[in-house]
This record gives sequence, C-alpha cells and structure tokens, in this order.
Amino acid sequence: MCEVADDELLTREVRDWKGVHVICDAPSACSQKVITALVTKDIPWEYKRIDILTRENRLDFFMGVNPRGVIPVLVNDGRVFIESCEIVKYLEDAFPGHGPELYPRSLRPNIDKLLEMEDNTHTHRNVFSHAGYLLPVRLAIKQWFSKEQLDDWLRKSPGDVRSAKGVSQSKEEHYAKWDRLYKNNGASPAMLLEAFAEVDKFYTHIEGLLGKNSFVHGDQLTLSDIAVVIGVNRLTLS
Repeated sequence: MCEVADDELLTREVRDWKGVHVICDAPSACSQKVITALVTKDIPWEYKRIDILTRENRLDFFMGVNPRGVIPVLVNDGRVFIESCEIVKYLEDAFPGHGPELYPRSLRPNIDKLLEMEDNTHTHRNVFSHAGYLLPVRLAIKQWFSKEQLDDWLRKSPGDVRSAKGVSQSKEEHYAKWDRLYKNNGASPAMLLEAFAEVDKFYTHIEGLLGKNSFVHGDQLTLSDIAVVIGVNRLTLS
C-alpha cells in the first residue's frame, strides 16, 4: 500500500478532506485506471483536476501532496495514497461490498503479476505515443517541459516517498527515462523498435488469455481487465 506518511505530507489541508477525492488529470491513462475502478465499484468520489500540460503537478500544492510529482493521488478521509495500481488494490479492501469484487483474494497473485506487466508496458507505450512522436513537437512549442525543467524537478523533489512501498519506478529511474528521450530529441529508431516489441509481446499474451476466457483471468471482471482496456484505448489514441 502506497500511503504518504504524515511527515512527508506538506500540503496539510488535505488532511481535512472528507470522503474520496482523486487529484488527477482525467485524460491520463493512470488516472483513468483509478476513475474506472471507482465508477465500477460505485464509490462516491470528487474530482480535483491537476493540469499536467501546464505543469500544475510541479507546483508547491501538488508536490506537497505527492513528493514524486506524479498523478493520480487518492485522498480518503485525509489519508493520501499514490501509484495507480496500488490505489485500485486499496479500494477493494477500503470499500468492501461496493460493486463487483475487482481484486478477489483467490486471484490476487495473478492480478498483481498482470498489473506489473501492464505497468511496464505503459512505460514502453509512452515511447511511441506522446513521448516518442509528440515530444519533438512539444520541445519546439515553448518547450512546455524542457530539459532544464526536468533538472529543476529532480533538484526540488524531496525524492521517493519513503513510506510508499511498491512504487513502479524510483525518482532516478523516472528521470532517466525522460532524460534519455531528451538527449535523443525524442525516441530514436532503436528505442521505438524496442518499445514496439515489448508492447506487442504483452498484448500477444493478453490475446492468448482472452482466447480461452471471457475476461483476462477467467469469467470474472478484475482490475487486470480495467488496466488492459485503458491501455488499448491509449494505443488507439496514439
């Protein structure tokens, strides 16, 4: 469970928030994962938008909520949770009896493995979607997220959330991914080929599972299905 510790939460006002709040940007795939789980389970929630295109996730308010500076963040009665895959798992235990069971105990090892695979695919998918093809355009248009801004984030961010176990990437790994793209002014042909191969391997695996089952893990809708559908939608938009 990726919960931000009290001494790492600098934006103290969120401690007073009642109910479920999602701080995110709805078009982002990771945000959609959490939103879809909430809607599917019929959990009341409130949307608090952070516009990542204008870098609101780098402002003091958000950095004080999540020192990693990435969305989404879920706040439940003042408790702060980060990392989309961990948030959707948390919802199952925090809201028993709400909607369908998306993270059944008997399937949790399989779901955990699939979510990890999909999360890795998300990184590769970014290479040939917004990072690979659109990054050079963004660099030309006011450098909305320049190399200098990336370096500034690395300096200012307190670093990895110490209390958050199970984060998919350390801050340094996250930085290295983007730095690699900036050094190449976008994705190089070799990076694109690597990304295509990894994404193809993942979805070939999914096709094999769905050839035998109604859903990824059998006849029951789970968090794995939500992650896969959102990933396919992002590929379509790419």
